[in-house]
Formats: sequence, structure tokens, C-alpha cells
Amino acid sequence: MSLGADKTACLNELKTALRVVAGDAVDNPPADANLAALAQAIYAILTADAVVSVASADNAAFWSWLQQVGTQTTVGPPPGTGLTGRLT
Repeated sequence: MSLGADKTACLNELKTALRVVAGDAVDNPPADANLAALAQAIYAILTADAVVSVASADNAAFWSWLQQVGTQTTVGPPPGTGLTGRLT
């Protein structure tokens, strides 16, 4: 599971965990505001010193897998000109 770009994943996990004890009260405005603040704090703590690394020495298993995938697949045709949508 990824943390994502903001506190949303943390907030969802907090609500899911607390829903067992507090039920739907976790969605009420006072609780929601408090949980959102806690989720923001948790997100900040988890991301404060987070380091993203793509170095082959740090991620040898990933790079080995990626190399295997790259040699086992073929490139398909380019998308048609009628392709619409967006990447998120």
C-alpha cells in the first residue's frame, strides 16, 4: 500500500480501524476533523525522512525483475490517434 500524495490513505486507515469501536461516529464532523488532523500528523511523520531510491545497489531484486520483464515482452503497436483519457 502506498501512502499517496497526501493524508488520504492515513485517514482511511484510521477510520477503518476506529469504525470497529466507534461505528459511523468516525464520519461525524467533530470526529472527522480530529481524525483528519491525526492523519496529517501520521503522514508527516512517515514522510519526513522518507527516501526514494532507484539505485540498482539498493534495489537489486527490482532491477533484476525489471530486466527479466523487459526481455520477455514485445512492444505492441502505438496507440491510435483516437485515444482519449488521462493518466492519473
